[in-house]
Amino acid sequence: MKAFRVSFYMFCMVLFAVCPAMAAEELIGEWLLDSADSGGVFPDTSGYGYDAVVNGASYDSGYGGFYFDGVADDADGADYLDIANAVYPYDFTKDFRITLDVATAATGWRPFFSRRAGSGWQSGDWFMALNNGVITGNGYGVGTYGPGTTIVNDFFWHSIDMWYVSDTDTIYCNVDGKEINEFETSPFKNGTPDNSGHIWIGNHSNYQFFEGWIKNVRVYRVVNVAYNPSPEINSFGNAAGTQTLSWNSPDAAVTWYDVYISTDEELVDNRDASAKVASYASQNSIDYTLLGDTTYYWAVDCFYDPDPEDGVTEQVLWEGLSGDTWNFTTVGNYAVNLTPVTGSEGLSIFTQFGWNVDIEADTYNFYIANSQAELDTAVPVSFTAGGTEISFDPGTLELHRTYYWKLGVVRDGSEYFSSVRWFRTGGVETLEDFNAYATAADVREVWTCPVYQTNELDVGPEFSRYALVVPFGTSDVTYSRTYETAIDFTGVPAIAFEFLYKSAVQGDNPESFNFKLQDESGGVIAEKTVDSVDDFITPEGGSVEGEWHWVYISLADAPNADQVKKMTISVPGQSVAGDLRIDTITLRTPYCSGAIAGDVYGDCVIDIRDFAIMAENWLECNRIPAESCFTYFFQADVE
Repeated sequence: MKAFRVSFYMFCMVLFAVCPAMAAEELIGEWLLDSADSGGVFPDTSGYGYDAVVNGASYDSGYGGFYFDGVADDADGADYLDIANAVYPYDFTKDFRITLDVATAATGWRPFFSRRAGSGWQSGDWFMALNNGVITGNGYGVGTYGPGTTIVNDFFWHSIDMWYVSDTDTIYCNVDGKEINEFETSPFKNGTPDNSGHIWIGNHSNYQFFEGWIKNVRVYRVVNVAYNPSPEINSFGNAAGTQTLSWNSPDAAVTWYDVYISTDEELVDNRDASAKVASYASQNSIDYTLLGDTTYYWAVDCFYDPDPEDGVTEQVLWEGLSGDTWNFTTVGNYAVNLTPVTGSEGLSIFTQFGWNVDIEADTYNFYIANSQAELDTAVPVSFTAGGTEISFDPGTLELHRTYYWKLGVVRDGSEYFSSVRWFRTGGVETLEDFNAYATAADVREVWTCPVYQTNELDVGPEFSRYALVVPFGTSDVTYSRTYETAIDFTGVPAIAFEFLYKSAVQGDNPESFNFKLQDESGGVIAEKTVDSVDDFITPEGGSVEGEWHWVYISLADAPNADQVKKMTISVPGQSVAGDLRIDTITLRTPYCSGAIAGDVYGDCVIDIRDFAIMAENWLECNRIPAESCFTYFFQADVE
């Protein structure tokens, strides 16, 4: 959701009457940096989606912000965040404002925010920095500007508020609410004005780097067109029928609005007469009748009378700028926003399906099959659910299979079908990844462990991974895991786990052990007792000392396979004490003893699915150069 604010530039030097004019502001970038990044990316919470790509910098819970080490040549390179990762679509030669919090004790040049048009340091580039704790800046071809006096390198958090007024080419800057600088000469109009650059946090052209902590980074633009539309931009779930559409005006002097609405974005962009609803005087909203299941595009142009006292009504486009094009979607008879996304690969066999739909649906019909042809005759699962966000659990799917599905919304006796979607499940489903646990205590928390278990989880060069350690001796020992809800293994060919055959010494390996699946009452669903290392079915074709080997347990004829509630690993009393190590319990496709030519589908079987894939790709050619495909198919001597 976009956040909008109307802000007064209140930080003025009263004696000199230096204060930029009041203006409307729109938040166009927000990176709070108040938590760990997700997969090397920190989100832009302004709603514009210009996420920050993280390089080296990381969240420091002690300071509550991102830490930048200021070093360019350490193991992970320089610490910085790259916004938009190429292009940040704002022209910084126009009015803007930047706020952020910093904490540092570093000396020297420490850039905290910069703009770059390309590689290196070139025309139009600039940065803001701390120079021995003083706020200052630098621009290409401009040199250092704005020497200040406030020192902020004292390890405490300080709030920096900097804004640029393009009319006077002046930068204003506050620290902790007190104005410290007025930069009469700025770099922002030096070079070619454009919006083709990107911005960095904590870096200046890979030349100088920030050292310390940064959080709450925000970028605002001064708004000179209509803004803050309702319904919100890109919003879903708006009701059909007569609804109120509203907006904010960029200035009190605006007295007239031209409103354009269409289901065709191009008509609105081009201000086509067919998309114009009407012109409205002195009002910031209209009532408009909307259809269901429709995406609307709309825009508002603002006009004013430059001389209202001359007796002549004149309407002039405010700032000479047309408004932005907004969009929203209404709900109705059809389901939308279906998940999983079509074309997804390697999905879990426990995938939940979801969609959005109008609350007035009577029932839903869920269709699923292994081919599009089978989908046409599939018997649906019918159910009733309320609300606009719906989810459905079809039960456990099959491994390594392609699925086609669609949803029917039933209302007043009529059924409205979604488009057909498809996805493919993975060939392996991990149930227990012991390597994901940090300590032996974490494993004990989810598995029932022997009372005398005292050894820590092994990790190191010998094992190279964490594992479930089952110590054994002269008494029987059992580890078990009980699931909160029963798991459906129907259609799953096999369950498997890894066992470490450590060495030929008897004390390192049990003479036998047992793996068991049970239902809630303790009934056995499937089990396998391994009597010696010779029983292990291994991809390597034998037992090798010091290596991990798969143990496969078939579930093909397992009774009550949809009621798996408990897993048990047990070792009977042994003549010599030792440790059994188990790792990565998975659901798997059948063990494939070797590749078969023609197994295009990849399930160790040649059947109609392989033929269908070949038929679908018949006569495709990926040879390079492309001309060689023509030679292959049409050369006379090719049989």
